Amino acid sequence: MNVEITEFEKRFCFELCPVTQLCGQNVRKKNYIFESLRRYFGTFKYSESKNKWRDNVFIDNNQVGRKFFSVLSISNKIDIIQMIKMTEQSLLMEYVKNIIQDFDWQLHLRNLSEEIEIMFQIINDQVNKVGDIEISYAMSDVWDMVQKSEVSGIDDTELSDKSNAELILILLNIVDNVLKNNPKKTLILFENLDHLVSL
Repeated sequence: MNVEITEFEKRFCFELCPVTQLCGQNVRKKNYIFESLRRYFGTFKYSESKNKWRDNVFIDNNQVGRKFFSVLSISNKIDIIQMIKMTEQSLLMEYVKNIIQDFDWQLHLRNLSEEIEIMFQIINDQVNKVGDIEISYAMSDVWDMVQKSEVSGIDDTELSDKSNAELILILLNIVDNVLKNNPKKTLILFENLDHLVSL
């Protein structure tokens, strides 16, 4: 797959393979290519002042849509950890949703609901004694609990204590599993990967 990035009258071309590393001493050029790919295929909104990035990416001599690739852009350890954390838009959340589809979530919710109902009945037996009030819950709170779960290493280690190489491997494994359930063209951009894994 041949990629061409334009910057006004300049053209930067390279072959995009399963793994492609941009080498050389022209840091400005590499940064421009990286930023062009990130902005074009990401959710970046163009402003008039940044017109040089508008429609400047061609693949095999064709202008492709901005959704041609799903883009993951990583430039530091914090970016990796954000993708591994449980947030509404994180890769790990997408992976967990896929896992939930593979087992009887509803059966577990019913069992959990029965247990929670017993717990709340015990609590409310006491709370009712202070007046006409009670504590309630909704089963949607269980999904909120999953979404707000903290992610840590096994044996309760912090993600920030893991090496960049280990975090990258975890991230790539999550991406691999997500793409098995939802195949899509994905472009993973590592800025200064050699620096990231050597820290």
